[in-house]
Amino acid sequence: MNRPKLRFDALKRLLNIQVPSVLVAVITFPALVALITLVPRMRPSPYFVELLLVSYLASFVFLEYPMRNNKLFSLHLSYRLTLYLLVLFDVFLYVLAYNYLGLAGVPTFLGIGLITLLFGPRIGASSAVYHSIVMAYVAGMSIRSFAWLVGVGVLTAFLLRNVFYRSTVAKMALYMSLVNTGWYVLNRLGMGLGPAFREFLFAVANPLACSVILVGLLPYVELASRIYSNIGLTELGNLSHPLLKLLSMKAPGTYFHSVMMANIAEMAAESIGANPVLARTASYYHDIGKVRRPEYFTENQSGRENPHEKLSPWVSNLVLNEHV
Repeated sequence: MNRPKLRFDALKRLLNIQVPSVLVAVITFPALVALITLVPRMRPSPYFVELLLVSYLASFVFLEYPMRNNKLFSLHLSYRLTLYLLVLFDVFLYVLAYNYLGLAGVPTFLGIGLITLLFGPRIGASSAVYHSIVMAYVAGMSIRSFAWLVGVGVLTAFLLRNVFYRSTVAKMALYMSLVNTGWYVLNRLGMGLGPAFREFLFAVANPLACSVILVGLLPYVELASRIYSNIGLTELGNLSHPLLKLLSMKAPGTYFHSVMMANIAEMAAESIGANPVLARTASYYHDIGKVRRPEYFTENQSGRENPHEKLSPWVSNLVLNEHV
């Protein structure tokens, strides 16, 4: 009797990396390491190879593997490129802020917040671990500081997991400010040290300042990457959007159909745990191409003569397919 073959599905998923993905990693992370070594008061150049190895290993476990289990990253290479560029930017800011402002000045809420809003809390949390590993090695952080950085990053990803409005970002930043303040006070007292006003001010103001930058920077990242957060999708789903208003005027039947589809899609998405904002917004725009020739679609004819009756099947097919 033949013995059944063992199936290492998890290992297969881990090793099944497409060539473009490998190229992105190979190009991006040496650049990340090079940028970090340019920051003043860093480890000297003999540690470059070690840092490069740490960066590759950490990225493979905490970035590449989570991306392989996220369907978003199979849609287009821009998702992977955007994430790696954000990680590159974030780690550079982390180390720079740590060197000059201390641990209380590290902009965790900004870096992890951007990634979480665009890619979801799982990618945000795994990115927080990656950021912390690279930064801990480069800056020579203590275990306590490393654990705190991981905890703050994961908590940020958790708090920003379902954000649909900019005001919610401000509210979550206030929560993180309170957490930072509490940790700072307990940490200083635990070491038998008195509070330092400068560091205390950084601990309080850091998440609040990061939230302002995050809200201002997010639209530019969305515009450049064409990857939209729930905040961006909510704005696109506003029925006062010029394109939707044009649809309502030129193709009222299609507009009504799209609104009904949006309601159905939103309820369906909620029932299966999908993103209801994405489902609703996509439904609004799924027939937007009918604005060009609305009279060729039955929902806009209102009892008028069907123009397809005067066209050949081939031309009629072209007209119908043109709206896609």
